[in-house]
Order: sequence, then structure tokens, then C-alpha cells
Amino acid sequence: MSFGVRLLILPFLMVAPTSVLAQGPGPVNVYHARNENGTYSVFVSTHLPAPIQVYVTFPTLENAIPDGPIPLDYIVVPNAKDARMVTFTPAPGKMVFRYETKWWYGDPESASHDDAVLYLLPFGDNIVATVAQGYNGTFTHQDEYAIDFRMREGTEVRASRDGVVIGTKDDSRSGGPDPSFNEQANFVMVYHADGTFAQYAHLKYRGVVVRTGQQVRAGELIGYSGNTGYSRGPHLHFAVHLPTSHGSKTIPTRFRDRTGRILTPQ
Repeated sequence: MSFGVRLLILPFLMVAPTSVLAQGPGPVNVYHARNENGTYSVFVSTHLPAPIQVYVTFPTLENAIPDGPIPLDYIVVPNAKDARMVTFTPAPGKMVFRYETKWWYGDPESASHDDAVLYLLPFGDNIVATVAQGYNGTFTHQDEYAIDFRMREGTEVRASRDGVVIGTKDDSRSGGPDPSFNEQANFVMVYHADGTFAQYAHLKYRGVVVRTGQQVRAGELIGYSGNTGYSRGPHLHFAVHLPTSHGSKTIPTRFRDRTGRILTPQ
């Protein structure tokens, strides 16, 4: 998820963009532009191969008449380019509007988990990994259906289900048992056919071997485990998310090994 703030003051066209809690260019870009008739439109573009929720509020709005309801609660289609969300017509006086943007993976209106799906364990055939923390754990999994598999740094991480990669990060070297490390976790996000997405987190520095937009098959190598982010030791955090309005929730999953046995990590 990312946040952004934009400020537009007319008639002098002084534009002062400021990003909040964002590092570098993000996968979702909300921006404005002047039209030939003197109105101003707010657009959104994304290079992600999955739908995105975008929520745009306008803390400051003076002498600007929107052509639709605001705030904007918008579902962006995959790989959208220059999708217009709203157009403002100037009213008499100085036109001022400031907007703040939040975005989340997925479309809550169409996503519905396929409960018949059995997930592969997210590591190689010959790997033995213990469960360090399960569902509703006491360290970081309160009210969360997530599993931490304890494993040595550099262990192969493999896709648990077919999907398309919608997000990666592997430029962090930092980790520790403190919430201040939350944003430092390296990860891979994989979007599934039913609209859910899987999170594979705490990967090692330069430990991602897939790219955004890449199709992956269950069992395919996607990265290597590590100890980045909010972490007490080397492990892999695995969770499946179902999009909700303005966010997502984790959901329980069933696993099978490569012999077909159904497993419930404890």
C-alpha cells in the first residue's frame, strides 16, 4: 500500500507534490492535468497486472467544482493508463485543491477465495521447516491467518499456487524484533485467479528471482528466505489475503505436500 499527497493552486500553476510513506516511484500513479477547455482532471495509471483499489480524498477544495462524487473510491483495472477519475471546473476566485491518495491490492467486489484450492508448502521438496508462529500467534499474528516457517537464511522459497507476480522488494538489508523494521521486509506478492493474493515475506537481500508481471506456477522458485523486516530470526512469513474495502484480510488455507497429503501446520 502507498500514500501520496498533491497540492494544486491556480491560477499560478504552482504544483508541489509530496510523497508520504513511499520510497521511489510506486506502481500506482495519481496525477492531475489541465484540459484544453481550462478544466483540470485527476487521472490514475498503474503497471500492475491486477486490479487496484484507489481512494482519493480532497482535504482542501476551494473554487473547484467536481463533475462527480468525491472522495474518489475507484477500482483500477490491470495495467490502466491515464484513467480519468474526476474533472474540476474552476469557479470564480483562486482555485485550490489538495488530494491525498491511498491504494491497496485487489478488487473486493470480484474476489472470492476458492476454498477447494490446496496450497503447496512454500519451500522446496527436501526442506524441513518448523512452524515458529501459526494462526493468531502471540508475537505478530494476532487476529491473523498467517504462518511463519522457521528456516535458515537462503532457503528456497517456492510459489504455493499458480498466479502472477504483482509486487516485489529485495533491496533491504535491515531486520529486527521491533515494529520500526516493518517497512524493511523484502517480499513477493502473487495474485491468484480468484482475486486473492499470497504474501511471501522477510526474504533475504537480493533474494527475489521473479519480476512484476511474471506468471508463476505452483512449486516454482520465487526467492530465498531471510531475516528482513520485523523479525526475531530467519524465517518465511506466508499469508493469503482476500481484498476488502480499503484493505484486505488474511484467510485460512489448506496445504498439501507433493505426494498429495493434506497438511495443517500447527
